[in-house]
Amino acid sequence: MFPRKPAAAAPPLNPQEGPLQDQSQYYGDQYVSEIYLWCTRDYPRHWISSYTFSSQVFDPTGQDELGGVSIDMYQPFQHLYGDDVFGSEDDLLGSVKIMARKVTALYSSRSPLLIDLAFTRRVKVSELVALIVANNLQYYRFNPAGSGCLFWQLTLINKFTAVGWLPPNAPQHFTGRVQNLAAREGQQAIPFPPAQGTFYR
Repeated sequence: MFPRKPAAAAPPLNPQEGPLQDQSQYYGDQYVSEIYLWCTRDYPRHWISSYTFSSQVFDPTGQDELGGVSIDMYQPFQHLYGDDVFGSEDDLLGSVKIMARKVTALYSSRSPLLIDLAFTRRVKVSELVALIVANNLQYYRFNPAGSGCLFWQLTLINKFTAVGWLPPNAPQHFTGRVQNLAAREGQQAIPFPPAQGTFYR
């Protein structure tokens, strides 16, 4: 009788996620021409930005046409840093995910608000990622109520404006539209002024 091989351990149900989840490397040299800010239908609203490819792009299989990439600051089930940053169990640390999206799913058609604005020049996907990293925007902690995604997205838009990728009035363009929706839906759906998280690096 030979001893049985121990069974391979099952992967964790909720693996730890680091501050930056860049799933866009395959498309780093693709240009984007426009930004869309949109939100989910959940309460409170969760805000995501999407970026339209300047030319026709397909996934690696060649079967699905892609519309662009999205950038999402969210709270993972388990953060890689765990309790290392603030010294106690902390489920408020965020991760930013950059991923390609199909043409039909670049943003949600059920979003109650869709704000778009053209870039002043074509920008590579890799440049979007580099700007996030250069400004340490991936190191973010949501506020104690678990809010802060809108503040993060508006901070990103401000950084785009500062380097000249968006026109000077871009922050007001986005903030004004969000404020109008917040006035209609109330603080429970959209805290406004936006609830602020903390950049910890």
